[in-house]
Amino acid sequence: MSKEINIYNYNEPKKLSHSYLSGKQLLIICIVVLLSPLPPFFVFKQCSGASEAPVAKTKEQPVKVVERVKESVQPIEQPTTFVNASGATETTVTMTVITSPYTWQYELTDVTTNDDINVSIKLSITSQIKAGMEKMLVQNYGGNWFYAVFATPFSDVAKADIKGHYSGVDLKMKMRGVEQQLTTIAQKVVQQLSEASLLPVEIKEVRIAEVKL
Repeated sequence: MSKEINIYNYNEPKKLSHSYLSGKQLLIICIVVLLSPLPPFFVFKQCSGASEAPVAKTKEQPVKVVERVKESVQPIEQPTTFVNASGATETTVTMTVITSPYTWQYELTDVTTNDDINVSIKLSITSQIKAGMEKMLVQNYGGNWFYAVFATPFSDVAKADIKGHYSGVDLKMKMRGVEQQLTTIAQKVVQQLSEASLLPVEIKEVRIAEVKL
């Protein structure tokens, strides 16, 4: 009698124990959760779906009131009137005149050089009133003599001379010859004005401060 020998040991698998809840238990838990009161914060979160970040209140900045700048007004000396020994009425006007060397800032505009370049030239013109002749200057030309009678003829002669003799490079390099020529022109203008009425002023020098091409 033959016997069948099993070389494999078949064991029945043991039932795995697990902690899963049964369907009934899950149903009971869900019912309890639904019936239990929820905190207001939780309900709000569920209804709104997302939390809104608090909006920071911006503090209003006070409006600065800017005061207008007060204009400085220079006092004007009033003329004084008196009666002289002969009985005539005389009026005296006081005026301040700078007797020391004074430098005027003046600009020649629309200047054309001999190579047809249009430029503007800023000049520094130093002048001085001749000693003891301040009263004559004021009587003949007034305190603003530079702009009243000198600037226009000087500008005309200077521009004509530059157009005939100097290039843009000459002016830009501030060559000594250019400044010396402008000084000579200024002195000749004073002499010409003095032919009609004495202009007691000396032109010390004319310097080129800036050339704008």
